[in-house]
Amino acid sequence: MDSLIIPQSNEKPKKVCSGGIYQFRQLSTRKKYVGSTNNLISRKNAHLALLRRGAHHNLHLQSAWNKYGADDFVFEVLETVEDDALLLEREQWYLDNYIEWGFDFNGGRIAAKPPNPTGRKYSQESLEKMSASQKGRIISPEAREKISAAKKGTKASAETRAKLSESHKNVSAETRAKLSEASKGRKMSPEARAKIAKVHKGKTVSAETRAKISAAKSGKKRTLETKAKVSAAGKGRTTSLETKAKLSVWQIGKPKSPELTEGWKGRIVSPETRAKLSAAGKGRKLSPETIAKSAAGRKGQKRSPETRAKMSAAWEGRVISDETRAKMSESHKGQKRSPESIAKSAAGRIGQKCSIEVRMNMSLAQQARRERLRKEKSDIV
Repeated sequence: MDSLIIPQSNEKPKKVCSGGIYQFRQLSTRKKYVGSTNNLISRKNAHLALLRRGAHHNLHLQSAWNKYGADDFVFEVLETVEDDALLLEREQWYLDNYIEWGFDFNGGRIAAKPPNPTGRKYSQESLEKMSASQKGRIISPEAREKISAAKKGTKASAETRAKLSESHKNVSAETRAKLSEASKGRKMSPEARAKIAKVHKGKTVSAETRAKISAAKSGKKRTLETKAKVSAAGKGRTTSLETKAKLSVWQIGKPKSPELTEGWKGRIVSPETRAKLSAAGKGRKLSPETIAKSAAGRKGQKRSPETRAKMSAAWEGRVISDETRAKMSESHKGQKRSPESIAKSAAGRIGQKCSIEVRMNMSLAQQARRERLRKEKSDIV
């Protein structure tokens, strides 16, 4: 029983899945049942399901189906209608001009008369019964694929989108748990990811939504497994300059939470990561504003003896290149230390004893400095 358009000329019939006017035609008696729908395939399947169960709302059509059988009926599309608002008007035209009197199953000749499904509103009781009947129902993978294929390429209207959005609000905790469980282990294809990314591009999230997302995630801690997955997913990913600029702007003026600071404590950065950070920072110049902010942020901070010991251990045996020394010397030129800073440095060195190795290094550094100054003077003379 195929869905066919009756050709108006010599064109070949073709399969359709849009809205329009259809008929169930009985071959032996030429009787017809005419209707309209915004989804021809869905409506055909609904009619057939009711007829096969013996529960069709049209008793005349049901009786003929029971008596003559399914082979005596064909489902045909009379006309496709793109605009849903014109469906009832076109159905009425067929009821008035196409069906012969005495050769119809429709009964009433008014298109808007029930059981026409377009615009039908169900009572709250009926909706609850329908919902209860669907609970616990498991859709087979084959059926899921068919539903997916049928919906491909279809676009929901703005009104439908708004209704769907409203229906998804205030989802119960039980439902959320079920959805979460169903999604576990599911992997999206690259094609699906690309589509989602395209849909969200340029989309601005409202301040209210941001606040809700932030509140929902507040206090949540990721498991080690999740952290490992996130880390693995980000490896090798290159962030565009545009995205980096956006992230930088977004972070400006944003205070760091104590939880974030606490999370970095005791964290060991690998030599590989250190090398990458060093390479990324090379040649970068901080603005005077950033330098001033950093200095203000460090004011009053006191390093613990443990931190000082770690820093000292990290610098042991480290050789500073002549190029770095020159840069440091250049950056300190013209700088004057405050009496308070000098007093603090002096107080910090009281009781300190330099090792023989340090003394030797200091002596060699002083000799090299004197030699350099001597050479500069001789060049001037």
